[in-house]
Amino acid sequence: MKKIFVLDAHPRADSLVAALARAYRDGAEEAGAQVHLRALRDLRFDPLKDPMSKDPLEQDLISVQNAISEASHFVFLFPTWWTSVPALAKGFLDRTFKSEWAFRYHKGFPKGLLTGRSARIIHTCGAPSWANKWVYGQPEVRMMRDGILKFCGFAPVRVSKFGGIMGDTTSQGAQALEDCRNLGRSDSQ
Repeated sequence: MKKIFVLDAHPRADSLVAALARAYRDGAEEAGAQVHLRALRDLRFDPLKDPMSKDPLEQDLISVQNAISEASHFVFLFPTWWTSVPALAKGFLDRTFKSEWAFRYHKGFPKGLLTGRSARIIHTCGAPSWANKWVYGQPEVRMMRDGILKFCGFAPVRVSKFGGIMGDTTSQGAQALEDCRNLGRSDSQ
């Protein structure tokens, strides 16, 4: 049985991203996967704390690290705001994907420590997909896929974007929900 950890990184519980996370979970569970879904907004941690601090991590961040370590597949869902992740998500990433847990340097070269896991990025974007890709160059995808997940050893890392959606729960939103349910099913194979 595949173990999947899904992290909803939207600050609001009533968001389309939260609904997409639940749809993904439902599809994965229908396909027989064991799924653990958490919402970043529910975690208790200080997103502004210096990520280089030697102080121990908060218990919620430790529990997320444990969930990622135990999973064979990690799914990170977020809205694209100003061509990046929301501030809470950035603080989470800085604090959680720490040196000696997610990666280390050996003789000046980085080595990812989270190998043996795949990942999927699912994000929404108010701008049309073509504009985000060709005008802005998808900086949020490059940061998450290359700068964090691949850097830390995840492979493969797949990306699913729902562009031109601004919290839409009508026709486009309904199609996105069904697409996420199908992604959950296919990722569980």
